[in-house]
Amino acid sequence: MAQQKKKTKNKLPSGNIRIQVYDYTDVDGRKHYKSFTAPTKKEARFLATQWAAGKADMTAENITLYEAVTRYIDVKRGVLSPSTVAGYE
Repeated sequence: MAQQKKKTKNKLPSGNIRIQVYDYTDVDGRKHYKSFTAPTKKEARFLATQWAAGKADMTAENITLYEAVTRYIDVKRGVLSPSTVAGYE
């Protein structure tokens, strides 16, 4: 009988390590996670920690509704039609 390799938690068949970090819960109550994959556990944790720190910085920012709408229009300007942008402004 052939020996089976010991399965390690979070280890993928490719040999990489996958770390999942909680992101948010949607309106239906379903939890969503962000996944990070790297050759070592240390690297995967580093990527996850870096993402979580960046997300914390974004959520801590207090902006007005006007600023939020202006940012949205600026981001979507290339996709939206000129009449839609004019209507939003």
